Amino acid sequence: MEIIDNIVSQDYRKRKYSDRQIIKILVLLQIFGISYRSARIFLNNHEEYLAMVGVRDIPSFQTLSRRARSFDLHAINRGITFLYSMKECAAIDSFMIHTCKYSTAMRRK
Repeated sequence: MEIIDNIVSQDYRKRKYSDRQIIKILVLLQIFGISYRSARIFLNNHEEYLAMVGVRDIPSFQTLSRRARSFDLHAINRGITFLYSMKECAAIDSFMIHTCKYSTAMRRK
């Protein structure tokens, strides 16, 4: 998680959750294959991840979805690959973020 602190610039706007915290939560959800709507249940069951991210309460799925759309994930991936040489890092794959509307549309099909 320290890697994210080195890559994502500090957020100077006053927000309840910093950009770094949101990115860390998104990375955890992606690693474990958890949807935004299920994030609250998952993080309540794994409080050690909340401590690792540095939050006390869990952001709503709307907050996660809205903030995820505002990040340049390609720049974050580029920063991760820049920090590690190819000898130390096998591969870093980008992931697609779908909005809540997309998930609802897919369930209705």
